[in-house]
Amino acid sequence: MALRKTLVWMVAILIITAMVPVWASSGAAAEPGEESYDSLKLTDTQKEQIKPIIEDRAQQINQVMHDTSLTPQEKWAKTDEIRAQSRTAVDQYLTPEQKSAADPVRSENDVMRNKVRTEQEKVIADNQKLKEDRKQLRTDRKNGDKEAVEDDRDKVKEDRQQRSNDRQDRHQVRQQNKEDRRERRQK
Repeated sequence: MALRKTLVWMVAILIITAMVPVWASSGAAAEPGEESYDSLKLTDTQKEQIKPIIEDRAQQINQVMHDTSLTPQEKWAKTDEIRAQSRTAVDQYLTPEQKSAADPVRSENDVMRNKVRTEQEKVIADNQKLKEDRKQLRTDRKNGDKEAVEDDRDKVKEDRQQRSNDRQDRHQVRQQNKEDRRERRQK
C-alpha cells in the first residue's frame, strides 16, 4: 500500500508540474511540459481572462491527482479531459494568430506528457514485478526451499538494479528533453 501511495504521489507531481503554466509577471520561461503563454504576447485583459481558467484547471487536476480511488490511467484520462476543457475555454480569448502560435507548444507538451506516462507505466510494471518476486521469496522461505530462496534473492537484486538503471536513464532523458526545449524556445 505504501508503494502505491508513493507511486501515486510521483505521478501526481509529474503530471501537475507538466500542466500548470507559469504566470509570473517577470516573463520567465515555462518549465518543460508547461504551457507557456509568454510567447503569445497576451494583453493584460487576456491575462486577466485566462488566469482564472488556468488556476481552476490546476485545482481540478490537483483534486484528481489526490483521489486515491482512481488508478493512474483513470487519473490521466480525467486530467486529459480537464485540460481539453480548459484549452477550449482559453481559446475563446485568443486571437487566431495566438491560437496558431499556441498549437505547436500544446502539441509538444502533449508529446512530453505521453513520454512521462510511458515512463510511469514502466515504473508501475517494474514495481509489480518486484512485488511478485518478493512474494515468491517469502513463499519459498516459508516452504524452506533454500535453493529457490537464493534464486529469488538474485531476482530481487536484479529487479532493484534494473529499477535503479531505469531511473538513471529516465533522468538523463528528462534532462536532455529539458535542454532541447530550452534551445527551441530560445530560437
